[in-house]
Amino acid sequence: MIRLMRLVDRHHRRLREATARRRHPVGFTRLPLRSPAGHDLPCRLYPAAASDAPGVLLVPGALDGLSALTGLSCVLTAPRLARSGFSAMVFTPSGREGVAGRADRCGPLHQDECAAALRLLLERTERVAVVSISFGLPMAMGALTRHPALATSVAVMMDWEGPGHRRWLRAPATDHTTDPRYWAPREAVGMVGALACPYHRVQSRWDHVHGRRVEIGMEMLEAASAGRCPSVWINDQQHRPGTTPRWISPRPSAQGRQMVAWLSDWLTAR
Repeated sequence: MIRLMRLVDRHHRRLREATARRRHPVGFTRLPLRSPAGHDLPCRLYPAAASDAPGVLLVPGALDGLSALTGLSCVLTAPRLARSGFSAMVFTPSGREGVAGRADRCGPLHQDECAAALRLLLERTERVAVVSISFGLPMAMGALTRHPALATSVAVMMDWEGPGHRRWLRAPATDHTTDPRYWAPREAVGMVGALACPYHRVQSRWDHVHGRRVEIGMEMLEAASAGRCPSVWINDQQHRPGTTPRWISPRPSAQGRQMVAWLSDWLTAR
């Protein structure tokens, strides 16, 4: 039943977004983004209508690049954010979608590339949020904790159902290794306590990969609360350690709407 509901929801969402794109097409600007490894990375800015609009950096999940964040299948896309009043930036990390370089599986290289994209966005607006999609979590978290000066300029790091520990990952994302030196910079649950900006977890009662295993979100919330994170949020409430939060609907269209509303709260209402 859940699978059928998601398929129907996806179909209707695609119809709505296709109609919106025809009525309100969103253009983009290609920006120069260079990897620390020395090659260029695809990077786009989807500007909002207002010149002083806040910015959102979308960090791709799985093994994706910017194409996944500009089409119709992702829970939140750059064109949708632009139509909602945000200037949205997307990029493709090394080794993905035909881009040169090593596919670093959200490790230090990808984290430094994410940090470079964030600096580029901060040159254009002072009000910025970082939103990670699924396995984009360690890339975004590593960018902000390994570059703490950047995190202090960010209003919030929003995490959509990302895996904080290796046990939640499936091949090929795991890279078939158990070496703790490999995993140390890729397990966000061990980094979130050092985050210098608010952490906002978006989690439904039915995780998009692990179904009822909502502990995937709870362990991130508890780790954030035990660290130096300025504030920790789960969906529409501030997290209190040891309590069960209110889960949101598993429908991607409903999640996307709520994420836009929460981003508006973080970037315009606070």
